[in-house]
Amino acid sequence: MRRTFIKFLLAFGLTVLAVVVAVLVFSLVSPTPPLPQLPKPNGYDDFARAGKLVAGETSEFPSMKKEEIAAAVLKNAEALRIVRAGLSNDCCVPLDYAVHDSPHFQQIGLHKRLAQIMVAEGRLAEMDDRPGEAMDAYVNTVRFGSEITRGGVLIDGLIGIAVQSSGLTMAEHLYQNVDGKKCREAAAALEKADTRMERPEEILATETAWAKRTSGWRYPFYRLIDAKAHQATIKTFLGKYHAAQLRLRRLMVTMADRAYNLDNGKPPKSLSELVPTYLKAVPMDPNTGTNVLAWP
Repeated sequence: MRRTFIKFLLAFGLTVLAVVVAVLVFSLVSPTPPLPQLPKPNGYDDFARAGKLVAGETSEFPSMKKEEIAAAVLKNAEALRIVRAGLSNDCCVPLDYAVHDSPHFQQIGLHKRLAQIMVAEGRLAEMDDRPGEAMDAYVNTVRFGSEITRGGVLIDGLIGIAVQSSGLTMAEHLYQNVDGKKCREAAAALEKADTRMERPEEILATETAWAKRTSGWRYPFYRLIDAKAHQATIKTFLGKYHAAQLRLRRLMVTMADRAYNLDNGKPPKSLSELVPTYLKAVPMDPNTGTNVLAWP
């Protein structure tokens, strides 16, 4: 009995040792990718500056009166100017791979506040019967959500999806109030935002690289321990990403469809008639691989 127990301990010890060796070898043969080259100028730097300038309680905009929203938009005029300037440049998240007190992770908390003031600017334009300017503000919010994902990790992707959603929600109820020219411009801008959104596999690859750099040799052990939770997180992220992507593409097609209808006095017979004047290509449903259809 004693010999059997000793054999068991030896076998268990050898198994653990083999796992440790395999993990260490994996760490050595799987080097982390180099840091990405940041564009110069980097639009993300403008976003960081704009976010720090946002003043006031932005979460209360839905319940504010017109005068209060106007005062808030005026108070944040400089932040709005800077974020629009950032949207005119290439953007990339400047990851510093610090685990604690990272300037980047402090910054992303400001993105939602900045998006809220952008949406408030659109709401004020709607209240003033300026639907075209309102649509510009909402589309810019969607574009902002796309740009803040570029070069980022999982949390950047999730924040980008949330920011996009705030702009899409407002644009979806406004599109019937804008003219053909603005619909055509909005469709083109949304199409560009869709192509600029960091692909989910790129976000997940950057997340892995970030985890490797910050965890070092401990990374494989962490992945062994939390493998199930990690897979659940990835599944949730992919679901949110594809749902947001489909929503953006449906609005894009709807805007292009409306522009065609207003320009020609009739709806297109097929989505292919929207190409290339209103869209560069007919977008695909990320879940089914079929053409995205406009809303009824």
